[in-house]
Amino acid sequence: MKTGIALGLRANIDVGYLRQVVGFQYNWSGDTQKALEEFLALARDSESESNRNYLFNSYRWISFLSIGLGNLDQAERYLKKNEALLAEAQSWPVPEIQMRNFRAQVEYSRGRMFEVHGILREAEAAYRRAEILFTEVLGGTANSRRWSFEVVRDNMIASQGVVKAKQGRYAEAEADARRALLNRLASVGKYNLMTAQVVMPRFASVLLDQGRYREAEKLVRTELDIFDTLGVADDARTRVLALNDVASLQALQEQWSEAARTYAAIDKATQLWDAGQKARLVNLDRILALYNTDHVSEGLTTARQLLAQSEKHFGQNHVHTAYARAAVAVGLAREKHDSEALNEFRRAMPVILTAGRDTDTDDMINAAAHEQRARLLTESYISLLARSSDPISAAAESFPLADAVRSHSVQLALTLSGARAVAATPKLAELARREQDLAKQITAQFELLNAFLSRPREQRDEPSVRELEMRIDRLRAEHARARNQLAAEFPTYASLIDQASERGWNQECTQARRSIHIVLLREPTELCVGDCCGQATATRRDRHVGGRPRSQGEEAPGSARPAGDDGLRNTRVRCRACPRAL
Repeated sequence: MKTGIALGLRANIDVGYLRQVVGFQYNWSGDTQKALEEFLALARDSESESNRNYLFNSYRWISFLSIGLGNLDQAERYLKKNEALLAEAQSWPVPEIQMRNFRAQVEYSRGRMFEVHGILREAEAAYRRAEILFTEVLGGTANSRRWSFEVVRDNMIASQGVVKAKQGRYAEAEADARRALLNRLASVGKYNLMTAQVVMPRFASVLLDQGRYREAEKLVRTELDIFDTLGVADDARTRVLALNDVASLQALQEQWSEAARTYAAIDKATQLWDAGQKARLVNLDRILALYNTDHVSEGLTTARQLLAQSEKHFGQNHVHTAYARAAVAVGLAREKHDSEALNEFRRAMPVILTAGRDTDTDDMINAAAHEQRARLLTESYISLLARSSDPISAAAESFPLADAVRSHSVQLALTLSGARAVAATPKLAELARREQDLAKQITAQFELLNAFLSRPREQRDEPSVRELEMRIDRLRAEHARARNQLAAEFPTYASLIDQASERGWNQECTQARRSIHIVLLREPTELCVGDCCGQATATRRDRHVGGRPRSQGEEAPGSARPAGDDGLRNTRVRCRACPRAL
């Protein structure tokens, strides 16, 4: 195709459309940087009046690809160029159908920018407007060009589903995903790369967000079937990534042997990949599969590598680093290095268990998968605590963990619902919406940063990384100010949404006290967890004699109470639920 483009340029033939297709192909093959270079070159060559129609599509692609590379400044700059060009185009002598295409290209870019900033309602509206406009354009498009407009229209429908899922509107999201898939099937059939690459991954994402792992796995396997039928190479990036998704879905269903076989197939397919490419495929699911198929030593080595990589990319306190650290802890526990494992768990689990409450990692990081992985890691942590020689201290540490995992999803949903219900005044409603919008924007920025940092170094623009990190810091500061204003002016509302504060941990300690009290009544022990100051008081009272309550003043069998002792023995224990006790 490039040869044909070169010949066309020498003969002064319009080859702009062919150059667009080359850019499409680079993007579909996973080479984002080359795709960007192709559209930048096309934009430079389309400044003349005869070629300026190509600018809208080129600017839209430059903005989209720049988002993928983490360069938000460039993405926003080209969106503004497109908006300015649209204003200028109002005076161009072009048919109305072409003007609608121009508007559709701009709405597409607006939707992407809104989504990446976490402004989901506006993103949804922009995608909807783009869908309507592209549908109208299809009505006046020649058959030879219809396929590209059908693809982008269905992309907009599926994108609406994705942002609706991020807002928790799963039924609507699934309806959009199914509508986009049905359009693809009606247009080009099942065995088409655009069906596999544009719509199916978004549909699988919507199912995954709901914890419907089996259905999501079936859909991803259909992607693989399409790739194999169309002759996509075993080591092609798109095929390997789909296979990695299958393995993760198997791990989330705790199908460890099946997951191990899938990972073996990935290793075979990527034999010729360089070490950096292979490292980017490693995740928590792969490590857990190794542990659960008796490859503990290999799993621990892999976990340590992932931890080092995560610390370098995300820092010590990021949730991705916490997951990697917890994976190391699981391996250490399985190799009976209990003390080291406990230290790693105690550093990792508070971050993981508050991830759904913190604005850094809200439900945009796949809520269902987060809950499942957190549960698996917490079970390993509690199993390790069960081996402790200090059962009271272990109980104090275990119950808040179990309660946090069990109640987190319901608690968050009820809290947000209750918070919305008390937002009765206009000022409170405005502040509440502002606080929640900032939370979503921070989440979206972290999601972008995570995706950007997972790219090869040569495809990253380090100044853009620093700018994105500073943008996140500014948003977090603004969010903190919004929280403080809510706390000062509307303390009742603030108490409902304050999920990540130490108050939240104190409430878990209170629940732990109740739970431990109930469970340990079977034994002659009562545990009272204190005020989470880092120390708590455990009180032991011999309460039963031969299975019946001891009468007042009656001694427990075999007890030798010192003079002045009222039957209570006080012991200082650590309250592990409180971060200050770690």
